[in-house]
Amino acid sequence: MPREVDDHAGVEIEQGSGNDSPAKQGLRERKHQATYRAIVTGALDIFEERGYEAVTVEAICQRAGVSKRTFFNYFSSKDAVLTGEGPTIIPDEELRAFLERYEPDTLTGVAAAIAQGERSSYHDLALEHRRHKVLSSDPILSWQHFRHGHEAGKAFYAVVVDFLTAHPSLRRIPDISVGEESRLIVMMAFLSVKQAGHHYCMTSDDKESTTALAECYEQAIDHMRAVLGDGSRKDAHANL
Repeated sequence: MPREVDDHAGVEIEQGSGNDSPAKQGLRERKHQATYRAIVTGALDIFEERGYEAVTVEAICQRAGVSKRTFFNYFSSKDAVLTGEGPTIIPDEELRAFLERYEPDTLTGVAAAIAQGERSSYHDLALEHRRHKVLSSDPILSWQHFRHGHEAGKAFYAVVVDFLTAHPSLRRIPDISVGEESRLIVMMAFLSVKQAGHHYCMTSDDKESTTALAECYEQAIDHMRAVLGDGSRKDAHANL
């Protein structure tokens, strides 16, 4: 059975065979999370002390108490530590369910689905707050973070194209192609949700409240609809 060396925990962790007991699986996951948090916390500490550009992977490993091998088991680069894992991409069938739930408002359906993925990726809101603070200190870093999430958001595009093709009466801009309209929908929804997450991490005093984060996403969706000339609310906000 393959083993992963976890320097921070000081033990070798056997990678799951699928037959491990729930207790053993739980212990492995706790060790995994402890190492992940040690790396991120150590990196953020020295990003804040020295500035992002002055920090190396070696310095992060030294501060976190792990080897480079362990570091690269968790992150592909220094950038990945700062940008995080990105939003959880929900399965296509779940996105279709959001689109049907919010019908005929496809834009709000996509935004609600992206918001759910963003919430799922925020495992530790206190760490996310620190990440966003470092990102906000440098426009280039902020842009890299945006691109990181935007690439993940592209997974929604094909589903929206298929949905609008199957439901042409739901289209709002018939003068352009269904592909162009779908791309605009995904981009607007993504920008609205990302801005909401950033605003929450930078301003909220309740850094551990997923309820407050959900409310922030709901407000962002309402603001997006208001800018587009539709200030009505959807009862389905409760499903975020």
